[in-house]
Amino acid sequence: EVRAALGIPVDATLVGAASRLTPWKGQDRFVHAAAKLAERFPTARFVVAGSPEAGQAHQQEYFESLKRLTADLGIADRVLFPGYLSNLQDLMATMDVFVLPSVQPEPFGMVIVEAMALGVPVVATNGGGPREIVRDWETGLLVPPGDSAALADAVGSLLADSNMRARFGAAARDRVRDTFSLEAFRHNLHRLYREGAA
Repeated sequence: EVRAALGIPVDATLVGAASRLTPWKGQDRFVHAAAKLAERFPTARFVVAGSPEAGQAHQQEYFESLKRLTADLGIADRVLFPGYLSNLQDLMATMDVFVLPSVQPEPFGMVIVEAMALGVPVVATNGGGPREIVRDWETGLLVPPGDSAALADAVGSLLADSNMRARFGAAARDRVRDTFSLEAFRHNLHRLYREGAA
């Protein structure tokens, strides 16, 4: 069990983010949101998966600043930094909410699609790829980039309502199957060929 390996209680609600550790990915916004949520949801745990790229001193400095921030906010015992995980999808499958807190537009956001395929509802910033992937209030929630209060509110709405999480998660899985799967790609490609030949 991936939770046990990381020391995450089985009964904890788990909110996670996963990406390269760099400022534009907004992990600091996620940590600030986690501090707001930690008081309201005492069993919640937060995971920031990912690691700085080798040789990128500014990313290493950012990583260290994130760890200091959790200590400054009094949530160091609630936020986990496991680094790079080869079994990330196993961890994602146990999450109650997946967060993509980027402060600049994501070109696409494949990690969102991966979370949705696992039936995990997503909270993402409203810009770039996430705006095209996440159907707001159907498969997840979209929030303004850089707004940790809005991020906390959106995640809190999902943590407080297990029925909403289940509904969004099921809709997210369906959306990936119908729009982003290999079968959907083949179907759309064949349709384009047929239309082009007509």
